[in-house]
Amino acid sequence: MYTEDQIHHRSYAGPEAGKWLTRILQNAPAGGQLSYIGEHGDTMFNIGQMNRALAEISETLSRNPDLFNEASALTTLIQETIKKRGYIWISGD
Repeated sequence: MYTEDQIHHRSYAGPEAGKWLTRILQNAPAGGQLSYIGEHGDTMFNIGQMNRALAEISETLSRNPDLFNEASALTTLIQETIKKRGYIWISGD
């Protein structure tokens, strides 16, 4: 998982970000935006999509309070990326 600023300078979010995302995806609502993240494909979210992802993470947390740490960490990462007017890139494989 990577973050990009508005001119596409990419930064690795660290190995823990992939672990947070995996736990959230295992519990995300079916048919939501997060459900379309594939294990082997690449996915990129713009600001509008990141805002929808935040809502889905919040919904997932409301049904799975044990995911508090993962949801909090991902929320912070996404909010920081939005402030930079950037993107989230999820690299499959």
